Amino acid sequence: MKSLSSLMAAYIKHCRNERRLSMHSLRAYQQDIRDFAGFLPRRPAGAAPGPAEMRAYISNLAGKRGLGPATVKRRLACLKTFFAWAKRNAEVPGSPFEGLEISSKLPRRLPRALARADVERLVAVLRATMEPRAHLAKRGEIDTRDSRTTTYLAVLLMISTGVRVSELIGIRLTDVRPQEGIIRINGKGNRERTVYVANPGVRAFLSRYGEMRNANPTPCDRLLMNTRGARLTDQALRVRLKQAAEAAGISRAVTPHMLRHTAATLLLDEGADIRHVQKLLGHSSISTTEIYTHVSDQSLIKALDRADPIRGVRL
Repeated sequence: MKSLSSLMAAYIKHCRNERRLSMHSLRAYQQDIRDFAGFLPRRPAGAAPGPAEMRAYISNLAGKRGLGPATVKRRLACLKTFFAWAKRNAEVPGSPFEGLEISSKLPRRLPRALARADVERLVAVLRATMEPRAHLAKRGEIDTRDSRTTTYLAVLLMISTGVRVSELIGIRLTDVRPQEGIIRINGKGNRERTVYVANPGVRAFLSRYGEMRNANPTPCDRLLMNTRGARLTDQALRVRLKQAAEAAGISRAVTPHMLRHTAATLLLDEGADIRHVQKLLGHSSISTTEIYTHVSDQSLIKALDRADPIRGVRL
């Protein structure tokens, strides 16, 4: 058997090139595999870890290190997928998870979504940062390299369509039909889908942005660029979003994935059919989408509690 470090390098390459995972996911996978490799005792060269080592690792995570059930479950899910891939490719004789019973019944965490008021404040702050560029707007122009412009467009698209950050930065100019509000997305597992920009204001801004990109061609074929004219990275977008959320006075840590959750939750709140939301988000199973109905239920319960129609009535 190859060393775990060399197997990890091959697996990360597979996840990047074939599964097209984001840099954020790739870093998390590397960290989880390295953590497991660092825990293992010295073994003879070529010896593969077995169920006994995995049991000891699980005990260490949940006991000595005191990690929460959700964190343990996530790390084990990464390792299970890694060893399944290694076995399929005949890199290991078997998986250390074989014959190992692991309780996976954890409380299902509800996705974190922004309230509509927070969305309005975030968009307002980003729109205000573009005001110094008003002289361009008067001429009908948009600076497509300006970080304020690209961040504004990125946030509008994530909230409007629920795209993942990796999907967003992967959008090419040829994937967009702005006048129709149609964007082709290359999602997880190279699964293609189409998302629709319904809001007229977002569609108009996207259309003008696309026109400016076509009028000022660059070697970059991606929709979103950085200030140097190269493709925008997910790390840069995360930093910009964090700064914008702080400027908007949002106390919670806002991430691109939270905007995806927000899109789904707001759509369901407005009465969108759950199967339409499933298709928009690119979920292979509707059970994944159904978790957002619980968020909507929680919103309903809070609203009813605030507006109790029989408060004060003697029962």
